[in-house]
Amino acid sequence: MTELRGVSTAADGALRIGALTTVAEVAVHPIVTQKYVALANAAASVATPQIRNQGTIGGNLCQRPRCWYFRGDFDCARKGGDTCYAMGGENQQHAIFGAGGCLAVHPSDTATALVALGARVTVAGPRRPRTVPLESFFLLPERNLTKENALETGELAENVLHTHPQNVTGGFIEGVYSPITFAGNERFEAVIGCLAAQPSCTVTFEIQYLTLGEVTRSLARWTEIFDGEATEVQLDLSPLAGQTVPIILRVEANASPAQASAFWLRARILR
Repeated sequence: MTELRGVSTAADGALRIGALTTVAEVAVHPIVTQKYVALANAAASVATPQIRNQGTIGGNLCQRPRCWYFRGDFDCARKGGDTCYAMGGENQQHAIFGAGGCLAVHPSDTATALVALGARVTVAGPRRPRTVPLESFFLLPERNLTKENALETGELAENVLHTHPQNVTGGFIEGVYSPITFAGNERFEAVIGCLAAQPSCTVTFEIQYLTLGEVTRSLARWTEIFDGEATEVQLDLSPLAGQTVPIILRVEANASPAQASAFWLRARILR
């Protein structure tokens, strides 16, 4: 499975990291250390040199929580039980926000950096490959108490991709959510902006949906320039009530694509 290993630049200018690339390789690769310092630092901080040389980036992202109750002989909520024992027990290094029935935190060092960089993951399985924003790849306990990620049976993570438009004028990059059935009470929210190392960044964020006739429709657009700040955006999705459609998140370069590194944070659909 050599095609799942290695660090390279895709044709559209995005960074591609194969899921079987070791954490050590990610930490020292010239592209990563020069352009994605947060990821290089995160990878370099993982565990010990022995583990970094054996463990893969895909495994680091997909590892299970290290909560001592989950790993121990307790029938806790994450195992399908009724109780999160950390709530009234030993809960050092556990979550203090957004617990949703389980206080365990995700143990991946690289996940935080990759989410902040707007990474996407390509997943392969029995069905056709699909690309998921990493923010949506991870599942909060309030959404699923027994799973940490959106992998389905028989699927594996292929690539980790960063949000960077094609390296051409007007280049773009987009990710697609699986089809969602809208009841009419949903809303979209996210935090968007330009990375701190891109002072000439000017991009347009757009949320779209795909109709049954495979026609792309725009729901909203937001233009961002580098100003050192992130912007919170919200969108009422009630116009989609009664429809089952895929949602598309798109980033388009408005000027130099070399300075168009942008991010979606906490991009999600809420009911």
